[in-house]
Amino acid sequence: MRLLASGLAQVASGLAQVASGLAQVASGLALLLAAGLLAGCVVSFSGPGGGNGNNNNGIPPGCGNGVLDPLEMCDGTDFGDRSCKTEVEGAEFGELACSDSCRLIITGCHSCGNSVIDTGELCDDGSSIPGDGCDERCQIEHGWVCLGEPSLCQTVCGDGLIAAGVEVCDDGNQEEGDGCGPDCLKEPGWACDGEPSVCAPTCGNALLDSGEVCDDGDTASGDGCSPSCDVEAGWTCDGGEPTVCSPICGDGLLLGGEPCDDGNSASGDGCSPSCEVEEGWICDQMEPQSCTPICGDGLLLGGEVCDDGNLSSGDGCSSSCSVEPYYACESQPSDCYCVVYVNASSATGNRSGDSWANAQVNLRSALQAAYPRAPCELWLAAGTYYAFEGSSGNSFELRADISLYGGFTGVETSRGQRDWIASQVILHASSATQPTQAVRTVVRVNGFLNTLVDGVTITGANNGGTQGGGVALDGGSLTIRHGRIEGNFAADGGGGIWARGGQLTLQDVVVAGNTSEDGGGGIFMQNGAVAVLDAVSIEGNQATAVPISHGGGIWAVSSTLTVRSSQFLDNRAGTGGGLRVEQGALYLENSLLVGNETTYQGGGGLSLSNSGGAAWVVRSCTFHDNLAPSGGGYALRVYQGVANLWNSILWGTVDQQIFLVSGATVNLDRCDVATT
Repeated sequence: MRLLASGLAQVASGLAQVASGLAQVASGLALLLAAGLLAGCVVSFSGPGGGNGNNNNGIPPGCGNGVLDPLEMCDGTDFGDRSCKTEVEGAEFGELACSDSCRLIITGCHSCGNSVIDTGELCDDGSSIPGDGCDERCQIEHGWVCLGEPSLCQTVCGDGLIAAGVEVCDDGNQEEGDGCGPDCLKEPGWACDGEPSVCAPTCGNALLDSGEVCDDGDTASGDGCSPSCDVEAGWTCDGGEPTVCSPICGDGLLLGGEPCDDGNSASGDGCSPSCEVEEGWICDQMEPQSCTPICGDGLLLGGEVCDDGNLSSGDGCSSSCSVEPYYACESQPSDCYCVVYVNASSATGNRSGDSWANAQVNLRSALQAAYPRAPCELWLAAGTYYAFEGSSGNSFELRADISLYGGFTGVETSRGQRDWIASQVILHASSATQPTQAVRTVVRVNGFLNTLVDGVTITGANNGGTQGGGVALDGGSLTIRHGRIEGNFAADGGGGIWARGGQLTLQDVVVAGNTSEDGGGGIFMQNGAVAVLDAVSIEGNQATAVPISHGGGIWAVSSTLTVRSSQFLDNRAGTGGGLRVEQGALYLENSLLVGNETTYQGGGGLSLSNSGGAAWVVRSCTFHDNLAPSGGGYALRVYQGVANLWNSILWGTVDQQIFLVSGATVNLDRCDVATT
């Protein structure tokens, strides 16, 4: 405890004790004199007769020359081997003195640490350890007050004296906020000097003084370094002078002009790892912040299912960036288009077809829903869709700008997510409940433009009287992609596909196992039809009429046919086992004709008849093992026209790979033709 108010009373009591002690000392000196030990604090030695062996009033000769001579106990500062310890029993401290008569003066000797205040001691606390107020010589240390025997020593904070080791400062008071606190310790952000201490603030001088964690050159708060030069919450500061502080990004606190802080260091959630608002986002001012994508900027962010770059509704993507009914959206900015959703196995929802949840189960009903919304797509989930509904004249009819897409599972949000191989869609001519009943044509286009069938299998037609079993195109335009046309029959031509006029495009399609009687087991074209086939496999189709039928794979009459990167395999007819073109143009490139056969005339692989001035071009094709046992021209038969072949191979086990009729001509350029 420190003494302040009660200190004066204790000092007064102490003075009384000192006075009593002086009386005791006087009494003790009297005893010492009586014992012959002290005589005026001077020890003297006399010779015989009571003298000291000299005639100078008892002063030894040579006294005062500073050299210890015989008969002298000391001389000036020369004491010989004498000290307080040798001359005074129990004396531990103090110094001897020498009188003018070269006698020892021992009043400066005392014993410290015995809890008694001896002569020369100002205190004695029972120890000789410094730093506790009474030092090792029993002197009161600076800034302390000691009273009593044994001495009790305490510092007095506020007396203007600094007690070393205990007080750092003492400004003469015990007030707070002036740099030197009530406990005489320096307050943070202050520097103190002198006795009494003079204190001045140091925080804000841009120097890292003792006890400061930071100093940014000011005493403002909210900039990372507080007025007391401590780092504020949510900030990090370097060790420079002046200190530079920055807000901590990712702690959820908005500090120091941070545009955002969402409490993490992830990107792609609106607030970047450097606490910048990311493009296409807006962030609130809460802590931590919540960021949401900006709807209408054309960027797909943060779970937006669409963003078409505007806030208009009715265009597929709503003003809240959600996909509207009867739409699908993809890309960025979102491209939204009409979709009617169809799932034959779905039994939930209202079956309106406006979403997968409300998918139509009947394809014909779905088409009816799509017509007024054209251009519109129908997305078909995996399953079989039956065409027969009480009449063989029923078909799945495509109108202008209507597209069928198969290959969905029933959850996709974009067309690119489908897999038409894994999720097979079948358009079947029959009925689910009446398997012996079937329509004559599965898919029909009557003069409508821009129709599409993509990713489906068309099968099961049994057309006993007209043309086109799987597909019938009567004018207009139709594209078929990524599908199969197989197992269909049409008596009058085009077991798989029939096209009268119009534009037919096939890409990555298999036309297989289809049958007709007159011709075009796979495909029959007539009346100016234009067809382009790319990566198409025509295989196992046949025309069966006896004695003659035409084009087991394809029969093209008065039409234009372009075929690239395709193959004709194992097709069969009376003439033109793989392909027959008459009165029309042909461009056949980079294709393979293998194992095709005729049963009546030649042209096992290809039969060309009566060009009518149209061009027949065959480039980079291979004919192999085609058969024409009845009419020659195992690979090629040409009648009344000119065929131009470049860089092609016509090969087999017999001769007559080429057979010409009625003045026909074949021009060969870098071709390899088998002969015997």
